[in-house]
Amino acid sequence: MQQLSRLVVGTLVVAVLFVVAFGAVGAAPAALPPVEQAYRTAAQLYANGDYTEAAQSYQQLIDQGYGDSALYYNLGQAHLQADNPARALWALRMAQELAPRDADISLALEQAHEQLAQTEGAAEGTAIQSTAAATDPIKLVQEATGRWLSLDELAILALLLWTGFVALMLLALFSDQGSRRRRWARLASLGIGACLIVASLTLGSRLIQPMNLQEAVVVAGPVELSSGPGAEYQGKITLPQGAEVSVTEARGEWVHVEFSESGASGWAPAEAVAVIAPYALSN
Repeated sequence: MQQLSRLVVGTLVVAVLFVVAFGAVGAAPAALPPVEQAYRTAAQLYANGDYTEAAQSYQQLIDQGYGDSALYYNLGQAHLQADNPARALWALRMAQELAPRDADISLALEQAHEQLAQTEGAAEGTAIQSTAAATDPIKLVQEATGRWLSLDELAILALLLWTGFVALMLLALFSDQGSRRRRWARLASLGIGACLIVASLTLGSRLIQPMNLQEAVVVAGPVELSSGPGAEYQGKITLPQGAEVSVTEARGEWVHVEFSESGASGWAPAEAVAVIAPYALSN
């Protein structure tokens, strides 16, 4: 009996020690994931006024495949504080593609344009737009929807329209011939079907962007455009930092851009031009 009591007491002691040890381990702070730790490091650098280092840290996260509107917005703000408005413009345009209705992003974009306007020779360059981008009907639709809906939101809208269209068609099919419900379902399905076609075409045009519709920003300028894809070709015209252009072709380390109302074009080093395509970079 005495041995049994000792066994019970010993078991209880071991159980208590196990619970205490397990609780201590559980109470220990868990290590942050590498991504979150890198994000906090970048935020701390920004808070300390190390804007260039903060921008580099945010860019490293993007280069690793992480990218959302908040990350691009923070990168843009860091570039703004580091007096690099061209890079800020690119980052904020990327953020706006993902969150087109965000007021903070719109305000930061205005600040980027103001900084560029104060840069010598940049005011003219920032107003440059491609003629093809301004007149292409597909591009006009992309820009119209891009002001209000991100690509993900447009995909969800198309899915909802498709679901509603199918439901209304089934309702019309199984309703009594000549009934008010059937007439209402058929009329409503026609309206939703038309909206579905527009949404699907718009979604397709934004998912499969041809090369000649890609917007870009000159982030390393001034850039002297060449008549051909190589340093051996003669320069034609110079673009300042922050010039918003359209990329029409890529050959190795060179890209062909259009940049004036007359449709003039030229070749620039690919590293000097950053394409606005956040979804492509995040894949």
